[in-house]
Amino acid sequence: DDELTYTKVQQDCKDFGEIEKIQFGENSVKINFLFITDCYRAYTELKNKDFYDNYNLSFGNDRCGNTSALDVVLYLQENEFFEV
Repeated sequence: DDELTYTKVQQDCKDFGEIEKIQFGENSVKINFLFITDCYRAYTELKNKDFYDNYNLSFGNDRCGNTSALDVVLYLQENEFFEV
């Protein structure tokens, strides 16, 4: 199978970690994982696969999932930015 599809990318990346989103562009694909370490593992493996030579691969982690409002409040309290 030499066509870049959602299923192909998902199959190639499933062992690296949980995928948040896959986006396609012209000769490109962007894969967002929930954790940056999973992004790095996927990048180092897939950049060496001949199948992806003709595609621009980019990876990222979940932009919203790493920090909650509670995490921000606790951080601010710990660093004495405000008092409760």
